[in-house]
Amino acid sequence: MLTGARELDPSALAQIHDCFYESIYRYARYRTGDAQIAEDAASEVFVRLLDALQKGKAPDQSLRGWLFRTVSNIVNDHFRQHYRRRTEDLESYTTLPANAESDPEHQLQNLLTNERYVRPCAPDARATARAQSALWTGSLAQGGGRADGKERGGGETAAISRLARVT
Repeated sequence: MLTGARELDPSALAQIHDCFYESIYRYARYRTGDAQIAEDAASEVFVRLLDALQKGKAPDQSLRGWLFRTVSNIVNDHFRQHYRRRTEDLESYTTLPANAESDPEHQLQNLLTNERYVRPCAPDARATARAQSALWTGSLAQGGGRADGKERGGGETAAISRLARVT
């Protein structure tokens, strides 16, 4: 059978298909639980066999082993794609929960706007910080030194640049 298939003999290819299609289909059906997917996988096995025969990469000894390994790989690929493309029905998310207080997003918003957790900053403190930041970043741009003539450390420079971004 395999010798005739290597020569792309149509009767040998038909014989291989008739001999192995049903068992390959049953294996794929067992693994996937879906008749349509199993049918597609079994058909793909024979397409790959024909492609391998044309390229001269056909199995050397065990045709049955090659066919079952191929269908196993096809089924595994199907499951990998299925797990990567998880989808959820968005219809169930169109309504708010009955108790909006139990919604995690609502709880987080309440936490962020609650005055106990937000550090107040007086307007005059913010203006002072801006002025100091401008003074410090200006001295950095001019020479990188401090007012007392010493060099700035790496931590000081990083702190000043962070302060400049905040204010």
